[in-house]
Amino acid sequence: MTNEQEVLPILPVGYRILIKQDLVDEKTNGGIIVASMHELERQQAGHSRGIVMAIGESAYHDKPNPWCKVGDRVMFPNYAGKKFKASELKNSFDKNDLQYWHIMNDEDVLGVINV
Repeated sequence: MTNEQEVLPILPVGYRILIKQDLVDEKTNGGIIVASMHELERQQAGHSRGIVMAIGESAYHDKPNPWCKVGDRVMFPNYAGKKFKASELKNSFDKNDLQYWHIMNDEDVLGVINV
């Protein structure tokens, strides 16, 4: 299953799922703008929430109730699976690209965010 509105950089196979990591805000809660691109990149790399964009054909096949579905906002451990940027798949690097994607095992999802 995939989200038809966005071209995905990779499709998960087997029991893996693809998550598009949430982007961090460029402002703090107090309204201070994060000036350093390095600091913004550091915060983004440590972020552990995102939206399920695709699910492999075998994911949750042995579970009576899947833990999550395409479109759910989920929390996951930062060390799970493979974290990458779409530009890496093209063997290039775009320093302005802060969007991380995660491809991980279905069981690595910690929970569905309801707020």
